[in-house]
Order: sequence, then structure tokens, then C-alpha cells
Amino acid sequence: TLETVHSAARGRDVTFFTAVPAGYGDGAGLPVVIVLHGASARPTDYRELGLPRMLTQATRDGTAPFVLAGADGDVLRWSRSGSDDPQAMVLDEIPAWCSRRGFDADAPGLWGWSMGGYGVLAAAAARPGWASAVAAFSPALADGDALLHEPSALAGQPVGLWCGTEDGCFDRVST
Repeated sequence: TLETVHSAARGRDVTFFTAVPAGYGDGAGLPVVIVLHGASARPTDYRELGLPRMLTQATRDGTAPFVLAGADGDVLRWSRSGSDDPQAMVLDEIPAWCSRRGFDADAPGLWGWSMGGYGVLAAAAARPGWASAVAAFSPALADGDALLHEPSALAGQPVGLWCGTEDGCFDRVST
């Protein structure tokens, strides 16, 4: 589903996406994976990207069912810029929105790509132990990012990091 919700952390209305695998009704009680988009997509693109279909297929293939949830982030970063704080939306508001819909958002998984890959790593570092697991695909990490030079904030956190051999991060994470 796509709906418009107000984010106090962002100071604006955002699009809120949720997907429940087919056959699991309204998803009540299912755990949540929060999805953070890259700069080239928004939650309105998730259906076209196939996320609901892939979620259903994963459960049909034996993966334990879960809900996908995500909302509009900033154009360039999942971090505070003035009074706009997309990271606070991820840490506090998205779980609350999910809980109000009956989903289990107590220890969400985090998944993001590019800018969203950076966002899930930053969220996990900001609140150690909060996420059940983190998956970052080609995270948009820059040379000055503390996560790149001091990943200790993620110690003990289950983290999966994927990037291609042509990705600027490859040399840093392949060792």
C-alpha cells in the first residue's frame, strides 16, 4: 500500500509504503524490514521495482514472512539537514507507523541501496542493537564518513554489505 502520512521529524507529509506477502492478510504480528531508497527511487517506485512480488515469492520459497515498510527520504542523504531529519523518521516514526498497523517493529531489519545503504548503516550506528540485521547494497559512503573509517559503531550488529567490483567502496570492504 501507499499512503500519505505526516512526518514531524521531516516537517512534511511523506509517502509511506508497506507490503505484506500474499496470503498473510493484513500482516498483523509480522516483523518489519525498513527499506531505504537510493537517490534515484522513491516508495512510489517500489511496486514497479517488484518489491511486493519478490517479497511474496521469498515467502513461497520458504523465507519466514515479514513486512516491507519505507518512506520518502531526502534527495541526497538519510541524515539531518536543518530541521529536516529523515534519520529520526527512520528510527522513531516508521516503527511507530508500523506498530499502529499491527506489524512487529520492535527490532526491525534494515535494508537500503546506494544512499539508502548509507542510511541503514547510519541508523544502525546511531542506535546500536536496535535493528535485528542490516543489509546495505552499494552504500553511498564518502571518504569523510565516520562509518567508513571507524565502523566500530556497528560492532556486534549483524551487517551484510554488498558492492560490485567497480564500486568505489570495493577496495575498502574487500579486505
